[in-house]
Amino acid sequence: MTLQSISIVGPTGETLLLPLQDQSSGYFVKDILGLDPVNAAIASTSFGSVDGAQYQSSRLDTRNIVITLGFSPDYATSDVASLRQALYRKLLPKLPVNLIFTNDDGLIVQITGRVETFESPNFTKDPEAKISILCFDPDFNATVETSLAANTNPNISTRDTITYNGAVPTGFKLFVYPNRALTDMAIYLTNSYNEVYSLALTAASLVNADVVEISTVPGEKGAWLTRAPSARKSVLYWLSLVASWPRLTPGANLIRVYAAGAVIPCTLKYTEKYGGL
Repeated sequence: MTLQSISIVGPTGETLLLPLQDQSSGYFVKDILGLDPVNAAIASTSFGSVDGAQYQSSRLDTRNIVITLGFSPDYATSDVASLRQALYRKLLPKLPVNLIFTNDDGLIVQITGRVETFESPNFTKDPEAKISILCFDPDFNATVETSLAANTNPNISTRDTITYNGAVPTGFKLFVYPNRALTDMAIYLTNSYNEVYSLALTAASLVNADVVEISTVPGEKGAWLTRAPSARKSVLYWLSLVASWPRLTPGANLIRVYAAGAVIPCTLKYTEKYGGL
C-alpha cells in the first residue's frame, strides 16, 4: 500500500488536492510525519513484594501529523507569497481541518484535527511550510460507511459472519424495522479476539413501522426509537443493566440478532478504522 495523494479540507470546505510527485497545484509534498500507529499510554500497578507490575489499562495518545510542503509557483499567476496566503485560509493555527489520504490499493481514509502550528519562514532560499496538526481521535476512518442488510434470527444455533477489514476495533449501529409487535430482542456477538458480548432489549413495546437504533460506537452509545409521527427519542432504559457493548475486530465476527418468531429486517452499519498508513 503506497500513499498516492492527500487532500486538505479547510473549515469552509475549500479543498487542496496534493498528489504526490505532482507540483501542478503550486505545492509539493516534501514530508509527512505522524502516519505510523501512535504510542499507547499504559497504566500498571507495582507491588512491593512482587516482581514486575500488574497491567491496569491502556489508551492511545493523540496523533500529531506534521506536513511539510514546498512551494512551486509559476510566477505568471502565483508567487511564494500568494501561495503562502492561500494556505493560511485553510491552515491557520486552531482552525479545524480534515485530511483525506488516498492509497494506490483504493483505500481512502480521513482524519480530523486542529492546526497547532504553521511555520513558513520568509527569508530562506528554499521556502516551505511546515504544518502541525493535532488529531484527538488518533484513528484513520474510511470515508464510506459499510452497510449490511440482515434479519433477526430465532435460531439460537445459527450466526452470521461479518468480515471486518479494518485494523482497529470499531462499534456499529444496528437499525431494526419491526413489522409486528415485539417486546424483546438481543444482540449476541463473538468477535475475532474471542470476546463474547450480549446486549438485550427487554420490556419494549414495539409495533409495526417503528424504527429502533442501537449504537455501540464509543462516544455515541445508546438506543433510540422513532415512531411516526413522533420524533426520535432515547429508550436506553429498555437495555439490560448487564448489557455489554459489542465491537467488531479485524477478521471474522460471529453475530446473531435474536427475536422470537418471524424474521424482522435489520441494517447494520459501521465505519472501518485504521491505526496507521
